[in-house]
Amino acid sequence: MAKQDNIDTQKKGGRPKLKPYQKRRHQYKLSYNDTEQEIAEAKAKEHNRSLKRWLHDAPLELKGNPHLDEENTDYARKVAGMANNVNQVAHKANAEGVSAVENLAIEVLALLRTLLVRILRGGDLSKD
Repeated sequence: MAKQDNIDTQKKGGRPKLKPYQKRRHQYKLSYNDTEQEIAEAKAKEHNRSLKRWLHDAPLELKGNPHLDEENTDYARKVAGMANNVNQVAHKANAEGVSAVENLAIEVLALLRTLLVRILRGGDLSKD
């Protein structure tokens, strides 16, 4: 019996179980061509990390800007809303002739250009 008690009180061997938030359940396969591989290896070396470690850490440390911020999203919605105006101008030009809507078309195109420039320049019209 003494031997049985000894077995029950012994600690289990092996690696301890990970907590749920520590488990890595998601895996992704990446494929690179030769040039991309060389670039990735150079960037890993630049950060003094192994390639695998750099590939793991790079997206987590990436600080990028969203393509459109709130102001530019609003401008993009205005451009989409102006599509109806452009359709009305085209309909009127088809019905009455191009000369009848020339000034209106120029005005709408100028507004569209201004909005697109604001979107591309982040809302700043002073840049050239």
